[in-house]
Amino acid sequence: MAVIPDLVRVSKLDTQFFTNPEYTQHVHYVSGKKDRTLGRGSYGVVWLERCIHGDSKGQVRAVKKVQKVESSDYYRELEAIALFSHSKYEQCFVKSFGWYDGQESIFITMEYLPHGDLHKYLGSPLQERDAQHIVAQILKGLNFMHENGFAHRDLKPANMLVVCKGPEWWVKIADFGISKRAIEGLTALRTLAGTPAFAAPEVLGFFQSGDRDYSYTNSVDMWSLSVITFLILTGETLFRDQRRLGQYVAGRFAFPSDSLFANNVSKEGHDFIRTLMTPNPENRPDSRSSLQHPWFGCLTEPAAPGTHRR
Repeated sequence: MAVIPDLVRVSKLDTQFFTNPEYTQHVHYVSGKKDRTLGRGSYGVVWLERCIHGDSKGQVRAVKKVQKVESSDYYRELEAIALFSHSKYEQCFVKSFGWYDGQESIFITMEYLPHGDLHKYLGSPLQERDAQHIVAQILKGLNFMHENGFAHRDLKPANMLVVCKGPEWWVKIADFGISKRAIEGLTALRTLAGTPAFAAPEVLGFFQSGDRDYSYTNSVDMWSLSVITFLILTGETLFRDQRRLGQYVAGRFAFPSDSLFANNVSKEGHDFIRTLMTPNPENRPDSRSSLQHPWFGCLTEPAAPGTHRR
């Protein structure tokens, strides 16, 4: 049986279940009722829950339900959520209020962000200035993750929740369902994971070293970020067709400069995407060095809700 990390253990909520599955009550005498479903994915369902009793009566939260599967290590997601809910990281990650479990499922409570995910705002290209702010925020969050030994492994616009819409964009990273510790020299990532359109070539088997013990690193997140940045700037999902990804890795499909030029993306924007969109993971820059890229040279820190940049 897996050892429960301390962060996971202390964030567990003492919970009482009722005969009516729409109701739960926690030790602090806070009762919640399901309001409506917010979304469904391969890793669980998320609904809006409204507090009906206690000091927080009337407040809402999001609750993610994950079905228990014997082979799954739920503690890795719970550990990541607990760690990045710390106030030090709250600007970059969706905050959790704790978790609880039943016989068949685990429930993760989170802040509710009514603007939804970034994906629904990308039907057409955003202005380059907006893209710079959004990508810088994601990159800052990735740097926190990588410094703490975690790789996200499913980075995509649907896993970025919007706190504030443009022109004062503020997004947060969400959904650690397949995140995993990847401490160099100790732990390697080998599991096929992620969403194909945003997954790195080495995850999908298009790029492999000569090592028989095939593994990959948190550089997979840097590739995903390059595809996300391209999508934000052009409105195009570049590698929706995996045949094109294979052609790109093999050098038979050139870096898509034409689409970037057509959307008036700057030379620095081209270079940022090109350096991250490198088939060989060993040649991709890491999150820390990417934050220093000239594309972000003129940016200021993103403003908090209710404030404005000057």
